[in-house]
Amino acid sequence: MLSTKFRDCCWSYVANTGRCFRTRRKEHQQNLKNYTRGLNIANHAWQNNHSMNFEGAIVIDKGNYRV
Repeated sequence: MLSTKFRDCCWSYVANTGRCFRTRRKEHQQNLKNYTRGLNIANHAWQNNHSMNFEGAIVIDKGNYRV
């Protein structure tokens, strides 16, 4: 699981993924940059002119997955 916050509001984004943390973070960055429709994180960012603090993203639980 990973967690990151928006820079411009109090909302946080928490995701459960079995993918490598760095890979998933890059995918989210690309989704926001390209405004991938249908993704809640991209919708919120674009509709509210918010940005994510990806540098502050953390792994909150890794279970048996890779980091």
